[in-house]
Amino acid sequence: MDLGRKSRRLSRGVRALLALALIELLWLLPSQALPGAAGAAALGGTWGWRGLFARAWISADLLALATWVVLRPTRRVARIAAGLTAFLLLWETYEVVVLRLFHRAPVIYNDLLLAEDALNLALDLGPGVWVASLAGVVLWAAAALLLLPRLYTWIGAAAEPLTPRGKAAGAVLVAIFLLGVHLEHGLHRRDSLAQSTALRLVANLWESVEMARALETPVTAPGTPTNAQAFSHAVLPETPDIYLVVLESYGMVLAEDPGLAPRWHAYLEAWERRLRAAGFLLSSGQSVSPCVGGESWLASTSILEGIRTTSQHRYRQVVATRPYGMPRFFAERGYATVGIQPANRARPGIPLVDPYGWQHPVFFEQLAYHGPSFGWGVVPDEYSLRYAYDQVIRPLPAPRFVYFATVSTHAPWTAIPQITGDWRVLPPAPEVGARADAPFLDRLLYKLRRRLRRPGDFRFDAEAYFAAIRYDLEVLFRFLLERAGEDVVLLIVGDHQPPFLPVTPSHATPVHVLSRRPAFQAAWEQEGFVPGVAAERAVPTAHWALYSLLVRALLAGTDPGALPPRLDGGAALVAR
Repeated sequence: MDLGRKSRRLSRGVRALLALALIELLWLLPSQALPGAAGAAALGGTWGWRGLFARAWISADLLALATWVVLRPTRRVARIAAGLTAFLLLWETYEVVVLRLFHRAPVIYNDLLLAEDALNLALDLGPGVWVASLAGVVLWAAAALLLLPRLYTWIGAAAEPLTPRGKAAGAVLVAIFLLGVHLEHGLHRRDSLAQSTALRLVANLWESVEMARALETPVTAPGTPTNAQAFSHAVLPETPDIYLVVLESYGMVLAEDPGLAPRWHAYLEAWERRLRAAGFLLSSGQSVSPCVGGESWLASTSILEGIRTTSQHRYRQVVATRPYGMPRFFAERGYATVGIQPANRARPGIPLVDPYGWQHPVFFEQLAYHGPSFGWGVVPDEYSLRYAYDQVIRPLPAPRFVYFATVSTHAPWTAIPQITGDWRVLPPAPEVGARADAPFLDRLLYKLRRRLRRPGDFRFDAEAYFAAIRYDLEVLFRFLLERAGEDVVLLIVGDHQPPFLPVTPSHATPVHVLSRRPAFQAAWEQEGFVPGVAAERAVPTAHWALYSLLVRALLAGTDPGALPPRLDGGAALVAR
């Protein structure tokens, strides 16, 4: 009899340990997407050896819930613990996704506003994303309803033979351990031996409150002028055509990654020689973006409006205010303003809007594209630029200010168009599995074939990324060479570092300024840019400062004392 009782106790103990291990593994699963000790500092801190705990840590929430189940071993308590676990695991997944893709702290107050965009991104990427998401939800619901309650029941059953005093002693030991870890380093931190998703949730909610308060306060120093105060009286001595290209996912990872940097420099240097032979000068710099991996509209708004735009709420504030941004500045000086934005189209729940007020918007519908679909952006950038030039820009009287938000370098870089030299000649369609509208199975098999041919990091295909960047740079440089007889300025600005990249603490992107104007180029170099292509040697600026730098460069040769200020922190949103 004693032997049978001991056997049952042992069996219950083994099941309880197995249950704890399974739940712990579930809790750690999202963290495996984090970079670990090697690159964890990019996600918020100098972790050092503690970065080892980014992927391997003890769940304080699991210890607390398991202790509760031990103290109150009932089915009702087991179900409540299972429900809380399922919710916290979903929350942990959400936070890791934001950290990994955007390299910023998750703030639910801001991230809820991105839900519509996330859903429409999934639509743009094709039905496979929806199938995978639905399958994930079904599996998660099944685990929450079936697996987790059973596991917590096993934990509670193992504690039945314990005396109340023994249970209390165990609970005290767990509390002492968690309190000690929290006082030593903090259970909410991702470099702690024990971590609490619940405390991270509380911190997230507190950050949301702080963000809401911050939106009621200025983001610039006292005395900072608005754009209108700084630039409305500027009189341009000359008015060249200006092309501002915001290049999707063009990040300084190209200079930071040892496998990409030599090829990137060599590619740019070869083009610089060709451009110099045609009379163009090239200066390069680097600019800090308000975002990483996505949320390109924050980068574009910071550039065009000259206002630091770091969150979705701030973006809505800026757009609603209609500040004195580049489109308005140049329109008041006789420029025809053109906005080429192939990604702008009506989507479910999101109407088509023009937040920048272009005189001549060229969005998806205006491009009249009926060719093969290439990746997320659908329309090849060469087609968009050349079609817009022939059909919209060229008929307009000079001067012209043209903004072009590219799409062909948008992740996942599976379908890169060929250059044809003529928008009327469409590039060959990509492989079936590379198209965003391809059936889910075709896309899955295509990805598997690519990985078998070139195994590597599933999160970042450096070769495909570099090929996409090469494509767009060649499109832009060819277009510029065709304008060799015109007075034209080309600014190329990366919107943000690419997603799925090798993790880096840098939020910087390359900036290239090209023209046939020595004084204009010299003005940029006086502001910290360098001649040539070595952007990494330049003094970093920021996206929200580029507006002021452009205006100052256009005024090169005029009275230095009358130059508008350089707004390194961006302009004020409203006058104070």
